[in-house]
Amino acid sequence: MPEKEESFELYRYWEILWRHKWVVLLAVIVVFGSTVIFTARQSPVYRASSRVLISPPAYLYPYSGTGQLLAAQGLPYSQNLPYYINYLENYRIWLTGADMMDKIREEVESLYPQSEQMPFSMSVSTIQDTSIFSITVEAGDPELAKVAANTSALVLMQENERTFAIGLETASELIEKQIRSPLEELSRLRGGSESSGTTDDKEPESQLWQASQLNNVRIMDYARTPTSPIKPNKKQNAALGLLVGIFLGGGLAFLLEYMDTSIRTIEDIEKYLSWRVLGIVPQFAEIEKKASGSEIQPVVTKFSKSASAEAYRTLRTNIQLANMDNPPKSLVITSTAPLEGKSTTALNLAVALAQKESKVLLIDADLRKPVIHKLLHLDNSTGLVDAILNGGHPGAFVKQSKDIDNLWVLTSGSVPSNPSELLGSSRMKALMEQVTKEYGYVVFDTPPLASVSDGAILASQADGILMVVSPGKVKGEIGRRTKELVERIGTPVLGCVFNGVEPSHRNYYYYYDYYSSPEGEKRGL
Repeated sequence: MPEKEESFELYRYWEILWRHKWVVLLAVIVVFGSTVIFTARQSPVYRASSRVLISPPAYLYPYSGTGQLLAAQGLPYSQNLPYYINYLENYRIWLTGADMMDKIREEVESLYPQSEQMPFSMSVSTIQDTSIFSITVEAGDPELAKVAANTSALVLMQENERTFAIGLETASELIEKQIRSPLEELSRLRGGSESSGTTDDKEPESQLWQASQLNNVRIMDYARTPTSPIKPNKKQNAALGLLVGIFLGGGLAFLLEYMDTSIRTIEDIEKYLSWRVLGIVPQFAEIEKKASGSEIQPVVTKFSKSASAEAYRTLRTNIQLANMDNPPKSLVITSTAPLEGKSTTALNLAVALAQKESKVLLIDADLRKPVIHKLLHLDNSTGLVDAILNGGHPGAFVKQSKDIDNLWVLTSGSVPSNPSELLGSSRMKALMEQVTKEYGYVVFDTPPLASVSDGAILASQADGILMVVSPGKVKGEIGRRTKELVERIGTPVLGCVFNGVEPSHRNYYYYYDYYSSPEGEKRGL
């Protein structure tokens, strides 16, 4: 059971997306197209990187004598991080400072004159667990990116040498003074006889100065000219635009579904109308392609093995079983709004009843927009209106169908100026009493209840009302008001027909499709 419920929920989600497929498609096209256009208009960005090795001094290592001494004295020291991390951070801040950046730009412009009007950006990072700097430059010109990355490494090495030289020169001067002071004092005490000794002491100072020329910054890798841009990533942006478009379209579809209060499912009928569903009729899409002539076809005879024909036969059976003790003989077929398929239902239900060898009279009581005579190709010069005006005697105006046995038709006839008054007249009541006695079933095709009062007037005189509901045609609140109107009429509602269900609603009429399929015929069903 849980798996079936989960499958049903997934189907419902897919149904919502399919119902709003044009919204989803439009969102995908707009977002994807905008992303592609935006990406195409972006300037390419190239990246080049150089690597620099910075060797920290020995005292930063804990296993050296100096490092152990610092740790023993309790000086600030981290054993959880690399020992040189703060030392390297100083270099990173120094390299990305304003003064160094100005020097780098000047050097780049001298090496690559075209870069004067071309900006570039530089970032410095440390490769994990090493003392190696990665100097990365991004620019709109691949050659500029390479030159700037290499220049940054060279400027760092040169400035580091100069800084070391200045620092060590100062230190040398201090050491020289410290050495000369005691020597001068000793010379003074000895009367100047040892003054020549100062010349020999300059040899260690010379060695110290030579040592100061060593540089702890060394270039490991020079940058190379990049062959392809890193931005924009056209494939990634296109995929992201497509994904965002799908999610946006799906979100809009579910939002529209949430805001849509129209009656679309059997659950909506139960929620807003509380009527029994006596039949579910699929759309005639495939049938209309095969059919010629009028849009509405008596599918029960012309396409007797179709799913739609089976649906009408099921509807006929459910109506006959609605009240076994007192089955309804006069049926009013109506709907809430136009274009819900009431005339289609009235015609095919009358044909289905006639196939059971019952004497059936189909009356076109939609005096404002009659269509039954067009569907059956009958003369409409006289009909129901003329019968009412003739005193309620329909005999001379009833026409028997040439193609369908047991089916008689009373078309609308002349166009009246006062349809409501005619349908509510005593002559109409007399006519209904007479045809109910003469025929086994009388089926009325009436106007929609929400449009005019004709259908309500005629429904008050019938044995039962059959409502036709088409998915998405009527808002839930309007359907609820129609239900209240029908309840005030007093005539029992036999149920409703869910008409025009899309083929994607397989869970609604898989039964009919199964029994109308070639496989069903082979099984003898």
